[in-house]
Amino acid sequence: PNLERLVLEECTSLVEINFSIENLGKLVLLNLKNCRNLKTLPKRIRLEKLEILVLSGCSKLRTFPEIEEKMNCLAELYLGATSLSELPASVENLSGIGVINLSYCKHLESLPSSIFRLKCLKTLDVSGCSKLKNLPDDLGLLVGLEELQCTHTAIQKIPSSMSLLKNLKHLSLRGCNAGVNFQNLSGLCSLIMLDLSDCSISDGGILSNLGFLPSLELLILNGNNFSNIPDASISRLTRLKCLKLHDCARLESLPELPPSIKKITANGCTSLMSIDQLTKYPMLSDATFRNC
Repeated sequence: PNLERLVLEECTSLVEINFSIENLGKLVLLNLKNCRNLKTLPKRIRLEKLEILVLSGCSKLRTFPEIEEKMNCLAELYLGATSLSELPASVENLSGIGVINLSYCKHLESLPSSIFRLKCLKTLDVSGCSKLKNLPDDLGLLVGLEELQCTHTAIQKIPSSMSLLKNLKHLSLRGCNAGVNFQNLSGLCSLIMLDLSDCSISDGGILSNLGFLPSLELLILNGNNFSNIPDASISRLTRLKCLKLHDCARLESLPELPPSIKKITANGCTSLMSIDQLTKYPMLSDATFRNC
């Protein structure tokens, strides 16, 4: 009962964790990473002192326990590469959670609407959740969220409430190429990094709204379909340090850049005609244009 750390990584003979684990009332860390034959957890979980729960790589795990009571101490939850199709609504009882990692949960179809109650959540990673089509409508109520990773999901719509995420610093929507409407990004006043690679972005749309991201330092637009980027949009990004435009095969010219720019890479931009204007940016120290 005094055990504080239980690490059973890669125990391939482990099939089940039963309810008796609740007797470990002082448990702080439970690490079951890559227990590939683990199928069953208790239907309900109550570990008041638990701070870190790692179930990443438990590829046969299909359900996550109900959380009957507040688990205020749980700060990090790692569920990547499991077979979960959903999280229970009772996840809202993880009131102190700071990190939820669901990356490469190939069967995950939705997030519970109750997730917006997790006011301490700073990092949410659903990268590689190829069946995830929507984010919760109330996502913008996650007032503490700083990092949202949605790379290679099936997300088709960005909820309008996302503009309320005033503390969001890192956002990746790379590979969300189903005609996503990105208009709801304009209120992200703390955003430092934005990755919109391989999003099938054409001229107009989001490209005209980028100037409303006053804190942006890194902008990644690789693999898109636009032929130009509006000067008035990029030049308003007064803190932009790095612009990446790899494999934008239709890009014909570079936009007017802010004086803050330090690095630009545009490899594989086969339609790019001229880069003469780069000499006027005093901070620029790294410019790469291979296969252009």
